[in-house]
Amino acid sequence: MTRLSTNETSAPGKSVQVSDVVKRYGNHHAVDKVSFDLKAGELLTLLGPSGSGKTTMLMMVAGFETPDTGTINVDGRNVVGLTAEERSFGVVFQGYALFPHMTARENVEFPLKMRNVPRDKRRKLALEMLDRVGLGAMTDRRPRAMSGGQQQRVALARALVFKPDALLLDEPLGALDKNMREKMQYEIKELQRTLGISILFVTHDQEEAMTMSDRIAVMNEGRIVQVGSPKSVYTHPNTAFVAGFLGETNMLPCKISDFGDDRAGVIFSDGRRSAGIISREGPTLRSNDAALLSVRPEKVTLLHPKEEADFMLMGVVKEHTFIGRHCRSVVEAAGREFAVVTADTARSDGVCVGSQVSLGWSSADAQILLDPGR
Repeated sequence: MTRLSTNETSAPGKSVQVSDVVKRYGNHHAVDKVSFDLKAGELLTLLGPSGSGKTTMLMMVAGFETPDTGTINVDGRNVVGLTAEERSFGVVFQGYALFPHMTARENVEFPLKMRNVPRDKRRKLALEMLDRVGLGAMTDRRPRAMSGGQQQRVALARALVFKPDALLLDEPLGALDKNMREKMQYEIKELQRTLGISILFVTHDQEEAMTMSDRIAVMNEGRIVQVGSPKSVYTHPNTAFVAGFLGETNMLPCKISDFGDDRAGVIFSDGRRSAGIISREGPTLRSNDAALLSVRPEKVTLLHPKEEADFMLMGVVKEHTFIGRHCRSVVEAAGREFAVVTADTARSDGVCVGSQVSLGWSSADAQILLDPGR
């Protein structure tokens, strides 16, 4: 993809403010009082499982659906009530929706033609945008003569050519194979950086969200349950749902025993005690509350002999897999199975199914969450 110098970039994208938006279908709240800000020039991802309301929310921003209540502002101007054509958003869907009878250039020209841009100017703008997305040599190809990744770039070029207020992407990489999907993730980020465009991105793929986002808004059952940087949401989830959905984690039922400033002590059913971090943005925890101690697999260590940790257990290896950059083990300990991931493959030398190991973790790496089943 062609890299752009600062003076070649388009005008910065605009901010989008969503406030208390509700969308009902009968008695079902597809979106329930959702509020968030897409900052100018950032990539914000709506991440959640199927049925969480993320695509419905994007469709309301785009103008293809109408909220029952709430406002959607673009740089402070409410666009609810305007049609999709009256809003200045570029939209890319998973299927790309390219016109099969048109060339790449003609597809990119189309939104300019709808805006009555003169023929010579729209041709020039389309060719420039295709060059920006690395397709300058394929302007006369039709979609059927292009790969999935190339079609994806044509769809992006078409959505960007008229300098939209923001780019709305609904699962745009879902139809690509793994290698092409990863390549396109970085190319979209490069476009965001060089063009300064604001992007609202919808996906159910946690790794994709972590790779691409400036911030992630996690959705579940029509609501946003946490917003933050990929690191903060992953490291300090507010709820058991966020911890379990955004990557793998080990969950241990416990009860709150005592409190510190930002930590708490917990006690397990077998009487063992541990400690962990409490999220200030999560639900309020009280003494004797049923809770969960969440520890990510990469924070669980296979301990060497005489090595110690804040919390330790002896266990038996049930599974052990070498995955190139890391090893993954499943260890049965204290009647539970613990996932352990280590990039230090030397640490797992000699580990095999059936071997006895000691595992442990630091209390600073354990997150205490309210037990949703309490």
